[in-house]
Amino acid sequence: MESPQVKQALRAISFEEYVQKGTLPRCFPEGMSITLEQANVAADEVWEDGGAKVFSFNYEGYSVNITFCCDSAAYLFDSVDIWSGTEAGASKFGHLYTLEGARGLAGQLGINLLGFQIEDEYVGLFPSAVTVHYLKRGNKWNLVKAAGAYRSYEDTLASLQRIANVCD
Repeated sequence: MESPQVKQALRAISFEEYVQKGTLPRCFPEGMSITLEQANVAADEVWEDGGAKVFSFNYEGYSVNITFCCDSAAYLFDSVDIWSGTEAGASKFGHLYTLEGARGLAGQLGINLLGFQIEDEYVGLFPSAVTVHYLKRGNKWNLVKAAGAYRSYEDTLASLQRIANVCD
């Protein structure tokens, strides 16, 4: 895949599909993937942290972050940062942009969205192990981050429960 195609493929992802499937690669058309080399060429920002290399792809209202293992070039995990107060963010994330909308989407899909209040943040956990993170802006909880599945649903749930209990 060429450099512009990488950015186009990431931009084309439905984030409502992302929270159901768990990772960005699971949202690509069959046979499509992103390698460390392709990400290195196409990314807007690149940084290394220990044995991991993080690639950031910037769009209007949000950025997509993909992390690879430097040694093995294996895809590790992904996340999306949503910049507050942008109409582009609100339109791209649809129902997910507000907590109320995410709950409504979960109900429409017939899936459970567990929630945890952790200090000033509300974290929702989808069955795919994707977490959605909300901060209160005025009287609404707005999406600021979505983190793809890195560990199993059970491990992610246990971690969120521990964190929420510590913060009580």
